[in-house]
Amino acid sequence: MSTQIGLIAYLDILGYKNLLEKNEPEDIAKNVLPLLSSIDKDVILLAKKELIEVATEKEKTNIMIDNIIETIKFIVISDSIVVAIPCEYQNQFKDVLCWVILFSILINLQGNLFISGLPLRGVINYGKYYLEKNCFAGRPIVEAY
Repeated sequence: MSTQIGLIAYLDILGYKNLLEKNEPEDIAKNVLPLLSSIDKDVILLAKKELIEVATEKEKTNIMIDNIIETIKFIVISDSIVVAIPCEYQNQFKDVLCWVILFSILINLQGNLFISGLPLRGVINYGKYYLEKNCFAGRPIVEAY
């Protein structure tokens, strides 16, 4: 994979250290880790469903939504979540759609984790970055952190 230019959301689970200190590892492995390991698929599917419901030019928009969603990358490391969406500001409609998809994902991510007792805080940044599996590099990620 090459470098990308786009949106980076860097999120931190509040109180995670406290959760780790007050619970046994097997309890966290049973209750929290499955939630974090599947959160990317869950929130993307929910965001896609919501966006398709409100799309006006459904066929064209559905194709663009699918294309954007295919490029989204999630990295979960301990209590940090990085969400990246390539977006190069070349097509106004697509760029707005990238932002809408990101906001939809973040709303669902925050809602799902909050209901599970894991509130999030985070920041969104834009710029050139590199993501591969659980490795990442780039100024927008460092600045967001």
